[in-house]
Amino acid sequence: MEPIERYNVEKSSCPHWAKVENSALELPLKEILPHLGDLTPINHTMTEEEKLAIIQREFDRLYDPCHLVRNNLETLDSVEVVRSIREVLNR
Repeated sequence: MEPIERYNVEKSSCPHWAKVENSALELPLKEILPHLGDLTPINHTMTEEEKLAIIQREFDRLYDPCHLVRNNLETLDSVEVVRSIREVLNR
């Protein structure tokens, strides 16, 4: 589980760590959407400041070193299919 160790985060401080350890061995896919949680909706009646505040809050939540979305995005290249597609696109 290198990605979290890379950020010097204690495993016990990450509530989803057990799920990451268990699923990493069973599933080669890196799921993103199921881990987004309840995103705060933005609508046209909000001011720009309100919209930006929501976007910043959601980004901070999802970019937390312990969050599965960040972990799965940062380790996406560990999935062989993704790595192969990226290599072909970079040629």
